[in-house]
Amino acid sequence: MNEETFLPIGSVVTLDGFKEKIIVAGYGLFKNNITYKYFGFAYPVCYTPNTECVGFNYSRIKEIIFLGYKNDKYEKLSKIVNRVIEKKKE
Repeated sequence: MNEETFLPIGSVVTLDGFKEKIIVAGYGLFKNNITYKYFGFAYPVCYTPNTECVGFNYSRIKEIIFLGYKNDKYEKLSKIVNRVIEKKKE
């Protein structure tokens, strides 16, 4: 796994500076003029109406605890999302 490849949705990671495990819920969070490659929620709670999502980039990941499901659609989506995020950074 490298920075160019996206972690599949459902992956569980630990982050620098964050106590709880995080489950990857989506890609491309644009918040406060910052672009994050991933967003997720504390695991196992995940999303509740009072939960704020956590935006993060690959460089902040300390450990990949669980790798989510991947198939051919994931590979296509990974390429599309990479292009969108790179365009947003410009």
